[in-house]
Amino acid sequence: MEEKKENALLVIDCASENREVLSFNNLQKIYDIPVQYTCPSIDGPAEMRSIEKPLGIIIFGSLSNVADNLPWHKDIVDYTLPKIKNNIPTLGICFGHQLITHAFGGKIGRVTTDSEAGHKGIREIQFHRRFFEIKKSEKLSQFVAHEYEIIKIPEDFVHLAQSTECLYDAVAHATLPYVGIQTHPEASEEFVQNSIAMDISDEEMIKTQAHSKKFMLSFLKLVKQHYSS
Repeated sequence: MEEKKENALLVIDCASENREVLSFNNLQKIYDIPVQYTCPSIDGPAEMRSIEKPLGIIIFGSLSNVADNLPWHKDIVDYTLPKIKNNIPTLGICFGHQLITHAFGGKIGRVTTDSEAGHKGIREIQFHRRFFEIKKSEKLSQFVAHEYEIIKIPEDFVHLAQSTECLYDAVAHATLPYVGIQTHPEASEEFVQNSIAMDISDEEMIKTQAHSKKFMLSFLKLVKQHYSS
């Protein structure tokens, strides 16, 4: 872990058991931007609250779900929503995507699948509109592991991408710098091995990692656009 940086991208780990430090390290290694880590679900909210001016925020996934309504869920929402409304670019991933959409008035439900483990593996998502590096109608291969999903978006949100498995694979706020994605573009190889636990060919892994990087670079362009304007 690194000491606190005010001018850094803040990663909020929502781990309920094992921290996603490897995915955090993956972000540090691949992307040219300072990154700060905090885990309010395990360590409490004090460190998160002390970071007043992050360059942007990324909210990771979790084994918990929005319906659990845990105290640290509220801590993250209470910290993040004012930041979004103050135009700090924010990305919600999987649980983070659901948590922030729910906080704005959306609805979350269980996925419709015969598997008790929900959706796991790789799926292709298609974008309905341009998102920086990603063109309208472009398809990206993505890692997935989720039992819940968004079933209704708030009125002030727009629909970014969908797949055959999930209608709201990606969403965005219509006027504020918030983007949410149901997939795991941040995933390290260890996350894929431990959380998806299925046979993935080298070709599929390389393709999905490249597509994940393209999405993350698009979000980082949103961050850099905000701070250069």
